[in-house]
Amino acid sequence: MGYDRGRRALFLEMPETIPHTEYVSHWEVVRHLTGLDPADPDRRPEAFRRFYQAADYDLLWVTNDGPVPWQQLGRTTDMGHNDWLEDASDRRQPVPSPFAAVEDVLAFDAVEEYGLPNSDDLVAYYEDLYQRGRATHPDLVYTGGYYKTIVSGCIEAFGWEMFLLTVGQDARAFD
Repeated sequence: MGYDRGRRALFLEMPETIPHTEYVSHWEVVRHLTGLDPADPDRRPEAFRRFYQAADYDLLWVTNDGPVPWQQLGRTTDMGHNDWLEDASDRRQPVPSPFAAVEDVLAFDAVEEYGLPNSDDLVAYYEDLYQRGRATHPDLVYTGGYYKTIVSGCIEAFGWEMFLLTVGQDARAFD
């Protein structure tokens, strides 16, 4: 398992075996390999730590969207999420866009809506997440950072329909 194998892959050096990472894990497989139930929130971290070892992982792809979710700061939508987990605990129903018209989207100011986080606070937040992740998973490459892109951020704020409608009607103004 390992950090070296995962690191070599990131540097485009071919390790002796192909490095391993996954983005979705099947809870029954985790149960089978570890004997722990990942459905139990108190056991989940240890179940996955043991799973990564048993499955011979090399890299954990980890991202985080910051200390305060946008939906706590201002208007957002949610396309929902179907259930992949056997207990359907990951299912979320869609939330309609809070934006009714193209003009609403074009008048949107992200800094006014969500605020502008303090840079030093963000550095401390992400450094803490990274250090705790590395301490928990010392034998793995542990990534980190912010995930929202210009597209995924717009989808979260406006919803697919309003995002595409606005870009389609007035791409220059949307820019």
